[in-house]
Amino acid sequence: MVGRRQLRLLPAVLCALALALAAAVPAAAQSAEATFMAALGELPDAGFADKQAIVGRLIETGHPSPGAVLTAMLEDRLYVRTSDRRIVITTSADDTQPSFSLLDPLTLKSAGSSPVADVTKVGTNNQLRRVLRTTVARFALANPDPAVRLAAVSDMLRSLDDATVELLRQRLPQEAEAGVRREIETGLAMMGVSEVGGASPEI
Repeated sequence: MVGRRQLRLLPAVLCALALALAAAVPAAAQSAEATFMAALGELPDAGFADKQAIVGRLIETGHPSPGAVLTAMLEDRLYVRTSDRRIVITTSADDTQPSFSLLDPLTLKSAGSSPVADVTKVGTNNQLRRVLRTTVARFALANPDPAVRLAAVSDMLRSLDDATVELLRQRLPQEAEAGVRREIETGLAMMGVSEVGGASPEI
């Protein structure tokens, strides 16, 4: 049986617990940011095989920016700034212009501009680009916004291969949005895939 003293202490205990939980959320966010930036910082000096591993680690951080960062890398818009070795995203892949407008990969907000000569592209090869394309597609297909998922499927339909077909097959039984399901089914039919997934999920 709970005594009066324990009852008097209960509000203080609950308050302390609430404060501890509130403090844990920013700490977790800071940890994800630190892990994300650390992995990102390894990209410029990594070999292509190591870059593939880093791509996976970026996704695993739980930070919200890997999709944009990996898309930029796939589109030749991921650079390292010479002055401070910081990874930046350019808003254009056109390196014939005199300067780039930059985005911060952590916040995806403007990071000013830089002369093209003062940044170096984070290089890719064909195998890494295939990994990037599949990873970006998987990331987009898991987005809670149906419009993002639909755009991802539409983009995949422009250049279907075995990897993207498999992603679509895996996604179809989970997809609750009718328009996205129709687009996935169209893509699978284009590749002659007869078994296009399970029954439509309940909405």
